[in-house]
Amino acid sequence: MPELDGFEVLQALEGEPIPVTVFVTAFDRYAVEAFSARALDFLLKPFNRARFAQSLARAKELIQNREERDRTRASLIELITDVTRQRVYPERLVVKTGGKHIFLKSADVQWIEAERDYARLHLGSTSYLVREKFHAIEKKLDPRRFSRIHRSTIVNVFSIQEAQPGIAGEYIIRLCDGTDLVVSRKYKSAIQLFLDRAI
Repeated sequence: MPELDGFEVLQALEGEPIPVTVFVTAFDRYAVEAFSARALDFLLKPFNRARFAQSLARAKELIQNREERDRTRASLIELITDVTRQRVYPERLVVKTGGKHIFLKSADVQWIEAERDYARLHLGSTSYLVREKFHAIEKKLDPRRFSRIHRSTIVNVFSIQEAQPGIAGEYIIRLCDGTDLVVSRKYKSAIQLFLDRAI
C-alpha cells in the first residue's frame, strides 16, 4: 500500500467504528500485531481459495451480526424514547361551577358531549358544563380510556355495558347508567377495537 500500511490505516481511523479487517500479507511477523489491532483474520500468502472463502464467510457473518445488533440497539433507543415521551394524563379534572372549583376523577366521567362552544361532562345523573372547547378537553383525556364515538361525543370505554349494531353501519352503545349513545360510522373502528378484544 502506498504511503500507509494496514496498521497505519487502522490507527488513522481511531475514534471511528473499526471496520471488519482481514490482513493479507506474505510476512508472518505481522500476525501478532494484526490480532492486537483487532483484525478478524490474517491471511498469509500464498493461500488457497478455500482459505479465502473461509475468511470471507467469517467477515460476512460478523458484519451481519453487527447490523443486527445495531438494529436492535436502534429499536431499543426508539422504544425508550417513546416511553419517555408518553404523556401523563390527569387523573382529576377541575370544573368551575357556582363560584367554586369541583375536582372530578377522570375515570368517573362516563361520557362527554359538545355543547355549543363548550363541553358537558356526564357522571351518571350529574353533569357539568366546562367552559373549555370540546377538542381541548379531548386532548387532556387518556386515549386508553376515552374514545371519540361521534363528532360531538366522547365515551369512557369502561362505562360501556353493551353494544349492538344500529342502522346504516352505526352502533348503539348502552352505558352502565342506561344511557344510550350512537357510534357514527366514522368512529366505528374505535369501538370495534374494544369489541374485537372481547372473550
